[in-house]
Amino acid sequence: MSSRWIDRGVAIFIIGVSIGLYVLAQDFPLGSDLFPKFTLITIIGLAALMFGQTFFAKTRALQSTEKEAQGWNTRRPYLVFGISLLYAALMYLIGYLAASVVTALLLMPALGVKKKVLYGLVTGGVILFIYLLFNRFLMVQLPIGRLLG
Repeated sequence: MSSRWIDRGVAIFIIGVSIGLYVLAQDFPLGSDLFPKFTLITIIGLAALMFGQTFFAKTRALQSTEKEAQGWNTRRPYLVFGISLLYAALMYLIGYLAASVVTALLLMPALGVKKKVLYGLVTGGVILFIYLLFNRFLMVQLPIGRLLG
């Protein structure tokens, strides 16, 4: 099976799951349904873009250096998914801020970050923005963690 068919199948699966979750989000209270709906619409749009791209993208032959990196590149999504699951567990144990910093550090080699200072500044800025948005502006307490709280 070619990678185009796999990409099409994944895109259709993501769209289907997102539509199902969007229907479930209809039952959320007014106001708290905006972010999940926005996120799901964005995911549906990106999956549709991925589906459409499979019809127009051209395949090309891999060079020798690309073949060597291909083994690492095929394992990379699984590693990032595992780190994401670890992030959820860490957030429960040590809280949002500490878990976000640990996850950002673990993702750096997994994503192959070249500009580490820029990555650190952007990641730190996003973590701080989310903290300030929820704790100060929306007055929603982020997880403190069972070990630290």
